[in-house]
Amino acid sequence: MAAKQVVRLALVALGVIGAVASGAAQQSDPKISPKDRVVIEVPNIFPKATYPVDSDGTISFPPLTKPLKVTGMTTHEVETAVSNQLFTDGWFTVHVPVIAELDQIKNKQVFVSGAVREPGIVPFAGEISVREALLLVGSTTPDAGSIARITRAASQPAANGTPAEAVVVEVNLHDLETGKSGHDVMLEDGDTLYVAKAAQVYIDGYVGRPGAYSVDPGMTLKQVITLAGGISERGAQNRIEILRGGQKVKSVKYEKTVVLPGDTITVKSRYRSS
Repeated sequence: MAAKQVVRLALVALGVIGAVASGAAQQSDPKISPKDRVVIEVPNIFPKATYPVDSDGTISFPPLTKPLKVTGMTTHEVETAVSNQLFTDGWFTVHVPVIAELDQIKNKQVFVSGAVREPGIVPFAGEISVREALLLVGSTTPDAGSIARITRAASQPAANGTPAEAVVVEVNLHDLETGKSGHDVMLEDGDTLYVAKAAQVYIDGYVGRPGAYSVDPGMTLKQVITLAGGISERGAQNRIEILRGGQKVKSVKYEKTVVLPGDTITVKSRYRSS
């Protein structure tokens, strides 16, 4: 307790009073997660030192009586938490300024593969989102589909001791592109992010640009033919055939029929041969 009283006297002599200093932390600080390293300093009292974040999400800051949970916090929030706990533990009679920083050592990684320009390992510190990881591999390729899959090792083994199945999370990339809030997902150390290629159909006959086209689930015949430049002047909207699995699709409706991956669509001439 004598050491604590010496600290109190030093604070009075230095005139250190007021709220917790924000230091270099900004509102856009990444949130802290296991394997990160947090640098903490109490100016003029406890020198700057680096503290690793354990697997349980805590750091052991020696002046504190117990480990402090920091995962999910920004560095600004860590500053507040440390200052509050120092006050609660009786080290100081006021809330002292604390400076916390994230040591940007990229000691975590995710693997990105599939329809991306530069597949491979993406190292990171702090946290990383699906959007950020895709930007770091050069974004998706033109033949990418709308779905990305995150494969994550299960955090706990199964009850009978057998290995637990990995967790798979799907992300809609179209929602990310349109900036819809709540659709980006934070990746974790060891995750695998796979971007699937888009399903394709083949369009021939009297259309602007015959060929193979990527389609999203639920697209109608009209929508995919629009991708191919629409029906040409000699084509007939009411004479379209869809070959699916070797069989012709019955009752094809231009605006309502939903196409499926692997379909072959043929737009025939409006002029019937004699």
